[in-house]
Amino acid sequence: MRLVPPGVPGELVIGGSSLARGYLGLKRINESFIENPFCSSERVYRTGDVVRLREDGELEFLGRKGGYVKIRGYRVDLAEVSTVVEEHPDVVQCVTVVHKERLYSFVSVRIGNTLELDHLLSMCKSKLTDYMIPCKFTIVEQFETDANGKLDRKRLIQLLQ
Repeated sequence: MRLVPPGVPGELVIGGSSLARGYLGLKRINESFIENPFCSSERVYRTGDVVRLREDGELEFLGRKGGYVKIRGYRVDLAEVSTVVEEHPDVVQCVTVVHKERLYSFVSVRIGNTLELDHLLSMCKSKLTDYMIPCKFTIVEQFETDANGKLDRKRLIQLLQ
């Protein structure tokens, strides 16, 4: 970890005397609490928020780092949601996106199989907390890529409209 100059995007890291030591029983989140590299007697928290310091001294929020989004105030890992959906035996691949502060999962289904969306939703409810459950599942034949060969998430969001 290193400091970045004003105007350059970087991850927001917070610290101070009121910073908690972590969350009871939430090992994965607790990994974000680290020793302060600039003062070894302190701990800091890596928020996952990408910000930059503006000329007026204000922090400008630019987005989330590493596929994390905020839904109803909770940090959600989109890949984790997709991984749970992919545990369904009829699902080949899942891509979860956020649109208008709601989660949507797009799934491709094994050839010759029929996916019962009620069963998929029920499975997700048994394995995910309520704020991580997609509000809609959409079946796609294949996932399109953009000119750079990357998954075209914008195209998926267009399918919602």
